[in-house]
Amino acid sequence: VADFKKVRSDDGFWNLVTAQCFPLYSILLAVNRTLVDYLSLDVEGHEIKVLQTIPWHKVDFNAMTIEWLRTPGGVKALRYFMESQPNDLVHYDSFLRDLLYAKVQ
Repeated sequence: VADFKKVRSDDGFWNLVTAQCFPLYSILLAVNRTLVDYLSLDVEGHEIKVLQTIPWHKVDFNAMTIEWLRTPGGVKALRYFMESQPNDLVHYDSFLRDLLYAKVQ
């Protein structure tokens, strides 16, 4: 799916460009990885949309930080979504408008 992004040109004006986008899981499969040591997710309010594309029973995350600042519904919506996923990541705390999740050893 194409998405339009604003980028600033050398002359200081904003231009729209088209960028091809892929689900995170597709990218992981393309590089033959389903174990992720650390994921930092910061996509300016689209974090839950990205997380919804992940087949949680097929990918293993050791730790992740997820920005919640521009997420519709804020930190509460993001925590609710993450708690509903079949994973063994445990929420630790908010830090700089990110939620930190990590596996308990």
